Amino acid sequence: MFAIIKRHKMKSLKSKEDLIEIVRDQIILDVHWGDYEAIEELLSFCPKQNLIHYLPEEVWEEYNHLIKED
Repeated sequence: MFAIIKRHKMKSLKSKEDLIEIVRDQIILDVHWGDYEAIEELLSFCPKQNLIHYLPEEVWEEYNHLIKED
């Protein structure tokens, strides 16, 4: 874990890609340790359509009604 964070601290100007990369790495660690609380919190801020389209296309219809509720 510390190696991942240290690697990211060595870069000077941070880009959105850098941010995505370090967040992805943190998610991987959280999943490894069975800690899903922060991931669920993060996902709660994602638009419903993005969440649905992340899933396999075969299940989109089961959740499309959630988009229409907004």
